[in-house]
Amino acid sequence: MANKRIIDLGVAASVTNANVMEVDDAAFIESKQATVEVITQVERDARIAQDNVIEAGTGLETDGTYTAPAG
Repeated sequence: MANKRIIDLGVAASVTNANVMEVDDAAFIESKQATVEVITQVERDARIAQDNVIEAGTGLETDGTYTAPAG
């Protein structure tokens, strides 16, 4: 899978976190490789943190139950 071009990914069954993607930047002498997990980790962590803030602010529990505010 590491040798697939982006255009070929449409025919792949799915992209997993273990798949390797080429990362090209003008600052690099040659392109680098990174896994999908590394590339998406910052966004995933930010979304999890924001979800936790929303749950805490509205009284939602992680199991889907709701605790009514006192008063």
